[in-house]
Amino acid sequence: MDSIFSKKSMRTFVADAGREGMVSVVSSVIIFGFGVYEHLQGNAIPAYWFTVLSVLLFWLGAYIAWGKKAQALERHLENAKHPKIEVAIHDAIIVPRWTQGDVFVLVSLHNPVLGITPDVTGYRCCLKIDGKPRCNSEPLSVAESFLVTYEDDYDNMPHVRAVSRTALTDLRDDKTPLERGRQRKGWLHFRFTGLPQWPSYEEPTGGMDVSVNPETGEPEYSEETETVFQAKTVSSVEVSVTDVFKQWHPGARDYKWTDYRSVVFKK
Repeated sequence: MDSIFSKKSMRTFVADAGREGMVSVVSSVIIFGFGVYEHLQGNAIPAYWFTVLSVLLFWLGAYIAWGKKAQALERHLENAKHPKIEVAIHDAIIVPRWTQGDVFVLVSLHNPVLGITPDVTGYRCCLKIDGKPRCNSEPLSVAESFLVTYEDDYDNMPHVRAVSRTALTDLRDDKTPLERGRQRKGWLHFRFTGLPQWPSYEEPTGGMDVSVNPETGEPEYSEETETVFQAKTVSSVEVSVTDVFKQWHPGARDYKWTDYRSVVFKK
């Protein structure tokens, strides 16, 4: 909190008091005009009018000086009635399959407003795919879901091997009160359907498929492959939460696809 003798406080005082001071100057000019009028006319103006005018100008100046602070306080109190929830996205993993995608997002929620504890009543996730938004507001459980990190398997290229496996915790299970200075953090899971087909390629599995040529009767061998999908068309992820006033609070981050991180989950 600023000292009452700080530069900011003094500037505010001069600005606010100056409004009343201008009225005092106007009052002095008017009274001076009365004096000149009395001198030129040779008649005295009753003191009653001086008293009435002085009182009116005093309250006018006081009201002008008070009005600015009163309006600022009113705006502050009005804003304080409605919660503000800051949403931060720390991580996002997309598991693409044909025209479907499971999105896992690590989110934290923070309330910067003192004296109010908001309730979260809903969640929404939006992907920007090829520049077009796709949204889903029905989060699924992250139970039995694991974040898996991979690295190149140099003994079995071009395959990768898992090097870490971490269980996910559901944001909705975190009951920490959203008081100022405290936060909730956890994962959300959304399933998107009806999406444009993801970019894909065929990756060898290491197996061989054997068939018989119907004309020669000779066996024919072909390498088995599997289709690998990549969410390279996603440019950003947004997560929003809503409060009891049905006000949405969004948070977003850019997204970049990687082959070295995924989520294994219960379908």
